[in-house]
Amino acid sequence: MRLFSFSITTAIAAALISGTPALAQTAPAPSAATSTAAENPTTTALARAQIDAFRAGKIDRTQYNADANAHITDALVGQVAQLLGRGGAIKTFAYSGNAVQSGVQVTQYAVTFERPVAVPEMPTLPTTADWIESIATDKDGKISYLLFAPKM
Repeated sequence: MRLFSFSITTAIAAALISGTPALAQTAPAPSAATSTAAENPTTTALARAQIDAFRAGKIDRTQYNADANAHITDALVGQVAQLLGRGGAIKTFAYSGNAVQSGVQVTQYAVTFERPVAVPEMPTLPTTADWIESIATDKDGKISYLLFAPKM
């Protein structure tokens, strides 16, 4: 079981951690069918805060577990800020259910930017304004999984 998985589609800055170094991905891992479990307002607030923090290039490391903090570099935060900033303002941010992603139960949010976001480092990914944020927390409520990916 992966204790921490943090993936961002840039150069591609992905760290799928299970005691191994960060791995590059060619595309976001497919997720299982999304369930329509009830939305958790605490998780929604946490998820929204993460996309806003990454877009600003300044995250609150106290919200992440030790594995996450060990693998999130300042350079990665900067790359993600640049990538997500390409879309301009966030037009919509909405709960879209739960799914299993990379073996982890995650909560997913549909994010729509004002402009389509291209990922030139990965030309096989779609250029779209519609993205998905997936997030999971550990038993202590710390973020253990976070993924921003274009909606496929």
